[in-house]
Amino acid sequence: MPGQYRALSSDFSGKVGCWLEGSMDLIRKLFCALAIAAIAIIIDQTSKAAALEYLSQAPGQLDVTPFLTLRLGFNTGISFGLFQSTFAAWPWLLIAIQLGVVVVMIWFAMAAQSDYDSAAFSLIAGGAVGNILDRSRDGAVTDFLDLHWRGWHWPTFNLADVAICLGVALLLATTIRPASAASVSSSQPPDGAKQ
Repeated sequence: MPGQYRALSSDFSGKVGCWLEGSMDLIRKLFCALAIAAIAIIIDQTSKAAALEYLSQAPGQLDVTPFLTLRLGFNTGISFGLFQSTFAAWPWLLIAIQLGVVVVMIWFAMAAQSDYDSAAFSLIAGGAVGNILDRSRDGAVTDFLDLHWRGWHWPTFNLADVAICLGVALLLATTIRPASAASVSSSQPPDGAKQ
């Protein structure tokens, strides 16, 4: 009987230990995801507050470089002014969609196999929340970065949009990188094989 008890106890302890280890990993991933998203939100909201304060005064814009001007814009659509007319009448619908995206991105961040993917999903979530805060408070997203060249202007954007784009770029980079590494290793003959 004592031998059976030890075996059951050992089996139970092993399962509890694995569960705790898995739970701690999820908690660590959640903490990291929320921290990265929070940093993106803080940077975005701070930059928008500064833009509102300084660019609301005359002359209303600041030429930083020959291709970058800081000027205020307000966007009722999604990133880069897309679908403005669609969501102007229903801003709460867009907020609900964005909140759903945030939940999915945090879920993906926690389920990601690599820290890079987790950081990418977290940046996307943080950027989305930054824009949600503007939309729920002001009815539109505050944009202030205007890239232009010889009369051509990219739609005005903000640092939340930058966080979203960085997250997408990081996901693309981590998707492409393993494929290129696999193609290099498959082109090399195994050790001891004749060429």
